[in-house]
Amino acid sequence: MDKTRHAWTPVEEGVLVELMKELVTKGWKTENGFKPGYLLKLESEMLKKILGTDLRANPHITSRITIWKKFHGSLQTTLNGNSGIGFNPTTGLLEYHDECWARIVKANPNATNIRYKSWPLYDDWNEAFGTDRANDRAVEDVVDAANGIRNECDPDLGEHVVNLTPTPPMKP
Repeated sequence: MDKTRHAWTPVEEGVLVELMKELVTKGWKTENGFKPGYLLKLESEMLKKILGTDLRANPHITSRITIWKKFHGSLQTTLNGNSGIGFNPTTGLLEYHDECWARIVKANPNATNIRYKSWPLYDDWNEAFGTDRANDRAVEDVVDAANGIRNECDPDLGEHVVNLTPTPPMKP
């Protein structure tokens, strides 16, 4: 059996993303990414939380984080600066009209890979990765982004996500 390949389960992904968010709150994240040693810290904590796992920092965790960053970057590029497209945090799906999507794919060919997928970890990725790679600013809250959508193609597009009430931050 090839020990470099691993089929991630939803439980493993959930544990990894929660551990990454925990590292952010504990100061392991800097402007340029996570501090050295964070992968070994993630591996150690995953071994504690998922008994019997064979996940290792390299190649498993590194590979998963690289894939997540790629998708997160594509989502951010697609959502930021593109009117006519929104994100529905309830379903985890992008919302758009076909005419708008054609324009977006023309500008960003990588967007074709994210069209019909659900992105339940998107909010978690925003917390873990934290900055918008396109403009180096803090990522806007999904609710704020949804409320700020101005649709050039169809003014009624954003109705499913407009006027959502932000959830107050949890107290530690």
